[in-house]
Parts: sequence; structure tokens; C-alpha cells
Amino acid sequence: MLAVFSPRPPVLLRPGGGACLAALLHVLLVLRESMQHAATHRAQGLPLEVVFLVVWQLHMPAADGDATSIQTLVRLSAVSNVVRHWALHALYDTLYLPRHVRDFRKWYARMRAAKPPFPCVGYVRALFVGMDDITRLTQSSAGWEAELLRLLHYCGSTIEHLSLWQTESRALLRDAAQVSGSHARAAWAVGEHILDDTPEELERDESDDMPQWLRDELAQLPAEHVARQHMAHFPFVPRAPPKPPAWLARPKPRLCTPRFLSLVLYYPFFENERPELFARMVLWSRVEELDVYLSMEPRKSLHLLACLVHTPTWRLRVSSAHATLAIETQNAAWPNACGILAALLRHAHLEEALLNEMRGHGVANADLFENACFRELGCLRHVRLNLTQKNQAVWGKLRHRLWDFRERAQFRRQGAWSEVLRPT
Repeated sequence: MLAVFSPRPPVLLRPGGGACLAALLHVLLVLRESMQHAATHRAQGLPLEVVFLVVWQLHMPAADGDATSIQTLVRLSAVSNVVRHWALHALYDTLYLPRHVRDFRKWYARMRAAKPPFPCVGYVRALFVGMDDITRLTQSSAGWEAELLRLLHYCGSTIEHLSLWQTESRALLRDAAQVSGSHARAAWAVGEHILDDTPEELERDESDDMPQWLRDELAQLPAEHVARQHMAHFPFVPRAPPKPPAWLARPKPRLCTPRFLSLVLYYPFFENERPELFARMVLWSRVEELDVYLSMEPRKSLHLLACLVHTPTWRLRVSSAHATLAIETQNAAWPNACGILAALLRHAHLEEALLNEMRGHGVANADLFENACFRELGCLRHVRLNLTQKNQAVWGKLRHRLWDFRERAQFRRQGAWSEVLRPT
């Protein structure tokens, strides 16, 4: 039965609290134990489907921070391999990082010190990050950007929904490892992985890929100690003897490539502001729905987004404090929402009109702008383009971004898209 049963997270009603569910789970486990130790006949135990449904009921309260549910799932993870998989899945499927940097660093230290390290790897489907950057106020919080990038690196292959606020967005957009090739070598400064994509790089000896400072530490200290101190350079092999052969045979995990992405274009992010590098960032390679809040430099930001014409983005939402432009396309002639934005920006008058909207100097009637856009595109079927004016600063505030993330990632609803995309 274990070989054929592969449960998927069901769509369940949100439970009222974790305490009742934890008590119910305890009763079921006691009942199962009593059945297994029955002396009269062979015990049959509870069906695995029932146990899985009870475990998964703790997912919502655990994601909301209910201490009883979190403690129950942690204890369940020590029952067996199957129950451990279900418990960690329920615990880390939707992950909200602490808001304050100090709390995040404490949480990161606990994850790193766990046995095995980073138990969330392989389970995080949706990640919300909205931290207050206090780096300028205290040195104890300095360096949290590198830890966040390492976390995104470890969990990136499973993340589907990703929402970042201001400084987190800037940290990710600055990451040189997002652009493959020779430009990515600066990524060692933050401990990120290097991805070589050219045949010449793949054919050469991979031992040349190891930085000199890491070679020096391996020569002076035990390899196991070095691996614990620099786990980003020995990904997914924390329990194996991290010797130079382990370095050569290390797996190449995929960088964070979500399908549903929400971030803030928060400058500066240095070399990656160049359009050719911005367009090549691995971050955009799988994005289908892109939500961007413009906190500064709207002209530059719009032209950078227009470079993403090669991505599978069919939904684009660009917001400022004054207006939101939402584009949805399922038209064969315009398969990419960023391509539609690029077409609008190529028209000088439409570009100026859009910039005026983003700066709060738009036309009185948004329909005039929308009609002009459709005339420029020359299509009306399977394309939705809506401009929402006034009071759009809410999409840059943490409370509304959290609401939108919960609607999209946890409850599988439309969230902010239902507010800015009007039905045709």
C-alpha cells in the first residue's frame, strides 16, 4: 500500500484552530496503537489516507503560526519516514518568514543547526518575505541578505509562489548568480552557486570552479567542519563526508524560478540594471504571473519589464502609488504580456500617457487610455488590459501584499487580480 499510495494535498475547509485537531490526532494515534496490540486477532490499524488527511488538517493553522499545530507536526516528523514526509509537507508548504531581521536570523540559525540542516528543503511551495531592514541601525542584523539568498537557493527548485517586499527584492535582483556565465562569478561574495551554461565551461575541469579561499580552508581544517561553515558550496550533501570528491560530484540545484512572482523594483541593483543582464536573469525563466510595484524611476522600470518578452508571462500587473496597469493575454498574436507592454512603450504618446498615469497626472477617464492601447495593438480577442486609477499605493504595503499572497497561494483564489482586471 505504501508503494501505490501517493497523496496530494486536498482542498479542505480551514479549521478553527490547531488545538482541537492536535487532540483529534492524538486520539486517532492512540486508537491505532490499541488496535495494533489487540490480542484476539490481527490488528489492521487506520488507513493511511485517514492519517494523511488528519495531518494535512494542521497545515492551515501551522501556516498561521499556531504553536500547538507546529509542535504537533514537529513531533509527528519523528514517527516514521512516511509520516515525516507528510508532517514536513504540511509544516513548510506555505512559509512566512519573520518580519523583523533579528527574528529571521534566529530562525535561519535554528534551521541551519537542525539535524539534518534545513528540513524545509524540498517542501516549500509558497514563500512570503516582508522584512523590515534595520541594517543601518545595528550591525547585529548585517548579512541577512546573504542568508536569504542561500535560503532561496536551497528551496528554489520547489517554490511556485514567491512574494518579496522592498529590500528582499533588491537583494535578489542584485544577485549576480541570477545571470549565468562569466558575470555570475561575483556570486561567490554571497556564497551562491555558479551555473555554467556554455559548452566550454562544461568541458573544463570543474575543480577550477572552487574558489581559492575555500581551497585554503579545506587544507587547514577538516572537510566536515568547512562544509558546515559554508553549506552553500556543498548543497544537499550536509551528511556526506564533504571532501574534494564530494565537491566535484555535487548536484547542481536549480535557482529560485517561481511561476507566480510578486516583487518591488527597488533600486539600485547595480549591473543587473543593464537591460541585457536583466532580461537574462534566471528568476524570470518560469514566471507566468508577474506583479511588480514601482517605488521609484517608473520610466526605467517599465523599459526593463518590456525586456522580458521571451518569458512565459501571460499576466502582468504594474502598480505605482497612483495607478495600476493589468494585462492578461491568451492571444496567439500577443502571447506575452511583457511583449504587449513593449509594444505600448514603442509608441511615444502611449509611453508618455502611461508614465503620467504612474506619476499621478493621468487622464480623467481611464477608458480613453485603454481604447488607445487596443487601437495600437490591433486586437481585442483574448486580451484584457485595464488601468486602475487612484489609491493604488496599497499594493506596495505589506498588509495588502500579504492578503494577496494568502489568496493566491493558500486559498487558490484570484486575489488582487480580481480587483484590477475587470471582466470582459
